[in-house]
Amino acid sequence: MFKEYNLNKPSKNGNNSGNAFCSEGICRISEVTSETKNISLNDLRDNIENEFNYHNFPRGLSLVDVKNKKIIKDIETILESTYLKNFFEFLENETQCGPISLLPLQENIMRNYFSGPQYGKHGWHRDASKEYQYAYCKKIMNTKKYIYGKISIALQPNSEKGGNIDIIPQSFSPNDKWPKRVRVMQFLSDSILKYKYGRTINPFKRSDWLIDSFYGILKPRKVSPKPLEIISFDHRIEHRGSPQTPKSWSNLKQKFPDIKIEKQRLIPVNKSLEKYNKYIIYFHFGCAIGLSSSFYARTRLEGWQKEKSILMNQLNNLNIFQKIFPNSRTIFSNALKMIDEEN
Repeated sequence: MFKEYNLNKPSKNGNNSGNAFCSEGICRISEVTSETKNISLNDLRDNIENEFNYHNFPRGLSLVDVKNKKIIKDIETILESTYLKNFFEFLENETQCGPISLLPLQENIMRNYFSGPQYGKHGWHRDASKEYQYAYCKKIMNTKKYIYGKISIALQPNSEKGGNIDIIPQSFSPNDKWPKRVRVMQFLSDSILKYKYGRTINPFKRSDWLIDSFYGILKPRKVSPKPLEIISFDHRIEHRGSPQTPKSWSNLKQKFPDIKIEKQRLIPVNKSLEKYNKYIIYFHFGCAIGLSSSFYARTRLEGWQKEKSILMNQLNNLNIFQKIFPNSRTIFSNALKMIDEEN
């Protein structure tokens, strides 16, 4: 397990979080507030596990599909944060990018989503990777007005069991530059993983965490906010779902001998790690200009129309976007108009 990343101390006016986000690409927005202290973490986790069971254990859940209204109410309570709204306002004033708001995401609740270095899958990536391919996106990324990223709320600490994300701090650049050291390391590790050693099993694909040794050169850090705290990270920072440590994985295998990691998911998908289940709540956030950069890249993907339908369904049917963050629909609409004009 890596050393812990030193997240900023939040300030209610949003200044500390906003400055950290702009300079570091990641920040802690809020601590556990008096309102969120009234949320029973154990009950929320149990309710989410039952919800995944009801839906036959998908990779993630969109909030519009969640049947248990208590889950939605708890999430609304967390998001009705003065810290969060002031964080948005600080970024608006700092960057002059226009209104910033919470935005929909296809899968709002993720369950047991881990990287798998024990199976030769390092998991490192950046969410903006497709945007680097297009001049339209790169032009926006080179301005202060590219404000786009994820809001994250974990329901467990980031212990040796892997409860949050890892990041590579030096990978963040507030422009269209993808640091060369990170790209070279990714190329080398991916090339080694693809290499065929005749009839011999590629040693980097065995259950021994060897592939993590490459990225260790870049000094990764684990992100470890308290459960129910809000953090955010820019789409241009290299990160991954924190895996279990070798010792922790060995202990889990003794208790659950049939488990493994495939495509960042715990398999079998219906397997419960009980108190070690990992749940994280995600949303996007940003301004219309930043969102348009993401849309420009995503409209070129095969599944865009389905994704767009899910996002619009959330905007039109969730109280979060109807009342708590009413600017979201306008930002979404303006971003789509920008893309239509560009195309």
